[in-house]
Amino acid sequence: MNDEIQVIVATIAFGMGINKKDVRFVVHYSIPKSLEGYVQECGRGGRDGKQAECILYYSYNDRKRSDFFIVTNNDNTKNRKSENLRALYSILDYCEEPFTCRRKLQLNFLGEDFDESKCNKMCDNCKQGLTVVDRDVSFEAKKIVEMVTDMTNE
Repeated sequence: MNDEIQVIVATIAFGMGINKKDVRFVVHYSIPKSLEGYVQECGRGGRDGKQAECILYYSYNDRKRSDFFIVTNNDNTKNRKSENLRALYSILDYCEEPFTCRRKLQLNFLGEDFDESKCNKMCDNCKQGLTVVDRDVSFEAKKIVEMVTDMTNE
């Protein structure tokens, strides 16, 4: 708290107790258990209103490991396992979303609406400047289905 130490490595339990306003980086070395938890943990950075970075490293092994622990935990009911899997897949969906503003995704998850133009290119998706093109391809899709159907009927 006195700025004697510049780097803190924390578990989730310790990390959630950090009440320091000038945290500049929050780095996750593996996937959090849920999007809700991730949002809470990211919130540790930039509490003084200045820019902070949140970086998330994960791999599919994280997903496999989390799946395994959820499914094999015999202390949890079937309903609890299902809830834990839903939470895990919510963070996976967030991580793998290539277009939508991260802040919009987080705030929508929490039930708030956010105009992604206000992101000011702060997140990776907005920095890329990719846009989603909404186009009706029904005609093309029907032609492909007809072609496949014709091929399988021969």
